[in-house]
Amino acid sequence: MVKLIASAGLGLATIFASGSLSPKWKADLVPEKGSTVSGNATVEAHGADSTALTISIKGGEINKSYAWHVHQGSCAAGGPVIGLESSYPELQTSASGTAEASVTLGMAPPASGVNSVHVHPMVPTFKSGDTGKKFTEGSVACGDLKPAGDQPE
Repeated sequence: MVKLIASAGLGLATIFASGSLSPKWKADLVPEKGSTVSGNATVEAHGADSTALTISIKGGEINKSYAWHVHQGSCAAGGPVIGLESSYPELQTSASGTAEASVTLGMAPPASGVNSVHVHPMVPTFKSGDTGKKFTEGSVACGDLKPAGDQPE
């Protein structure tokens, strides 16, 4: 498995909805639109303005890049990406189609509300100044975040 670790200080203290702090949230990622990508993600408070996110996927295309983000709103409803899209490290699948990534963002963890984790396929770009890849609008896997206590271990 490929494992990436990154850190970004965004200073976005009020991105998630306010309410009582839940220290850990989980999402079971399920395939969308005929995809075979599935997995899980966690979002965990590391203080009032620090949030650790981890993701693990399987069933991806071999040696392919995927983008992932936490979005406001459910998988069904969609919504904007929380934080900067560039703060989330790419998932790069191994020869077995698996990948993992972790990132700590300088923003408040979810306290309440509906948020979801989306996995998007990456496609090559050929525009001047691009990084060479961008994610597509559709998701290949998604999972609604729920407080860890609400899900079986």
